[in-house]
Order: sequence, then structure tokens, then C-alpha cells
Amino acid sequence: MKRFVEIIIILTTVVGCQKVKELSVPEKEAYLTIGDSISNQVQAVLLSNVSQKIQESGVVQAIEFCSEKALFFTDSLSVNHQVKIQRLTDRNRNPNNGLQSEMDQKIWNEFRLNPKNNQQVFEDNGSVFYYKTISMGMPACLRCHGDKETDIEPETRAYIQMKYPNDLATGYELGTLRGMWKMEWKR
Repeated sequence: MKRFVEIIIILTTVVGCQKVKELSVPEKEAYLTIGDSISNQVQAVLLSNVSQKIQESGVVQAIEFCSEKALFFTDSLSVNHQVKIQRLTDRNRNPNNGLQSEMDQKIWNEFRLNPKNNQQVFEDNGSVFYYKTISMGMPACLRCHGDKETDIEPETRAYIQMKYPNDLATGYELGTLRGMWKMEWKR
């Protein structure tokens, strides 16, 4: 019986490993280039709109705007580029943005352990996946994601707690890893 279990484990490992294929160097470079371009575009659109909303109406209204419109911008760019785009993190505010698969967790851990490695691309089971880190890059981001006592105003904290009672997305500092982009192209 013990030998049978060992064989099943080996076969499962071998079959599982065979699903991940190595992209050719030109394919890998092309996906890294387009993934980087799309993630920069999505990030710029989101940051621009949130910054504008903060200036117009304040941080609380920007949170409301972000919760309602961020998905719209991401989805419209997904359609435009024919790719599924997600923002993921281990400390999410929106429950839909948590790490969703074992591969997401694996890539997240690799990014945390090796900050210089900020992009990955590979083929798995008929899809090409691209991941890229998202860092806390602007002081304005700390007004919602920084230290609860020193960076986030009491009114903002109260609104976040009301809107997202299970919020995990605070306590960040500038330059720290905040999340990652994930893109998927079907082949």
C-alpha cells in the first residue's frame, strides 16, 4: 500500500509538471513586453482617476469611486487587449483581489523573496500567464493603504471599516510590495 501511494504521488507530480511548458525566448520576450505595457497602462489609468477623485472630492469619495470603477477600467482594458487582467495580493481589501490559486501563491512568494524579479511569464495548460509586482509608489496611496494611525485620517478609516469590514490592505510603506498584476491569454 505504501508503494502504491508513492507511485501515485510521483505520477501526480510528473503529470502536474508536464502542464507547465517552456515558452521560446522570442515568445517569452514578447509576452513580457506586452504584459509590462498593459500593466503600466492599467496602473496609469487607475492612479490618474483615483488621484483626480481625491483632488475633486477627497479620499472617502475616491475609495467609493475606486470600489465602483476600478473593475470597469480593468475590464475595458481586458477587452481591448484580449487578455484577462486581475490585481491580486495577500492583504486584500476587496475579497475578489486575494490570491486565488496555488500558482498565485507561488509567484507571490517568489516576488517577496526576490524583489529584483518583478515579472514572470509562462505557459500552463493552454494559457500564457504574466505576473508583475505592484509597489506602493505614491504618497497619496498611503492615505488609504498606509499606517492606520499616522497615514489614514479617522474619517477614511471609518469608511474603509464600514465598506470593507475584513480589510487587510493597510500598514504599507512607500516602496513596499503591495500586490501583483496577473494576466492570462488563452492559446
